Amino acid sequence: MEAAHGVSNTNLAGAEIKSLFIKTARRSILLCDSSKVGNISMAKVADLSQIDLLITDQSGSGGDYKIKEGGTKNKACLS
Repeated sequence: MEAAHGVSNTNLAGAEIKSLFIKTARRSILLCDSSKVGNISMAKVADLSQIDLLITDQSGSGGDYKIKEGGTKNKACLS
């Protein structure tokens, strides 16, 4: 997951299915551990503006700004 590129996946078929789920869902929630933040994989799943809630395990002031810039409305951090 990266602010400008959005959500991506290493598996092309998996990314396609996840993208369809997000497009048809009333609400999309992304659960992402902090090691995935800032990484880009080959298969795009969605833009961050398509994600309603991001749940991650770590907060970072720079990351929070970039995520809001990408369009995600809410972010929850688990400690």
